[in-house]
Order: sequence, then C-alpha cells, then structure tokens
Amino acid sequence: MASYEIRVLTADDVVAFHEARIEAVTNHPEAFLVDPAEERARSREQVAERLVSDENRFVLGALADGKVVGMVGFVRETRPKIRHKAFIWGTYVAPSVRGKGVGRALMVELMDRARTMDGLRLLGLSVMASNHQAAGLYESLGFKKWGVEPCALVVDGRDL
Repeated sequence: MASYEIRVLTADDVVAFHEARIEAVTNHPEAFLVDPAEERARSREQVAERLVSDENRFVLGALADGKVVGMVGFVRETRPKIRHKAFIWGTYVAPSVRGKGVGRALMVELMDRARTMDGLRLLGLSVMASNHQAAGLYESLGFKKWGVEPCALVVDGRDL
C-alpha cells in the first residue's frame, strides 16, 4: 500500500470526503444511518458543514494520493450535564487498505486527541454486532460492549 497521511479533514477535502462517504454508505448500508440516495443528494455546502472543526467536533481522514481511504468523526456533547461525553461516528476504511492498520491508526489518533480534552470522560461508539472485525478493533483499544439494540436499523426490509 502507498503511504497515507492522517489529519483533520477541512473544506478543501470536501470532494474526496464525499466520495468516500458515498462509497461507504453504498457498499455497507448496514453500517450507516444515512441512506445512499440521501448521501448522494447532499450539496457540497452540506458536506462541507460536516468538516467544520472546533473544540467539540472534527473528522479525521487517512489520505493516500489525495483520496480519502479511511475516516472517523468525533462529536462532543455541549450541554453542561453531558459535556463529559463524546461519540465516534462515520468510521470507514476502504476495502483496498483494510487489514493494514488504517482503522487502528485513525482510532488511536482520535483517542489521543480526546485524551487532551478537559473534562471528557466517556467516548462512545456504535457498531453492528455482525461487524466482528470492527468490534474486535474497538475491544482491542479498550472499548467495552454495554448493550445490544435490537432492530437498530432496517435496510431493504431487514431488521438489523
């Protein structure tokens, strides 16, 4: 695999990010809340809004030759009583680089950034029970399973 760079994505990455999101939600509809048609219909401005970074949110990308081959989002709660919590969203690694450490590198970078945030105590995420590879990665990084949501998604009439 060509080398890759991990960094916070910006509005300059909107096209590459959107292409990766469309690929992700199209090839793995069971892993994302958004429907592929919904993602394709988003305007450039709507996609760029997802890439706005501040002390409460950011999207990391793994880029190889200008292409987003992996991504993970972070959003922190802002209300005072739940500001100690943050959530990981939109994790995806392109098939061409799976099993090569890209997902782990993205997660480690995200967790390193989260550790520097004053008062942040809980970092959560969701993963489909059938996605054993991702669940194994998260467990190896210290995440603990705390529940299973029945019928979390309905994709093509199937309860997932």
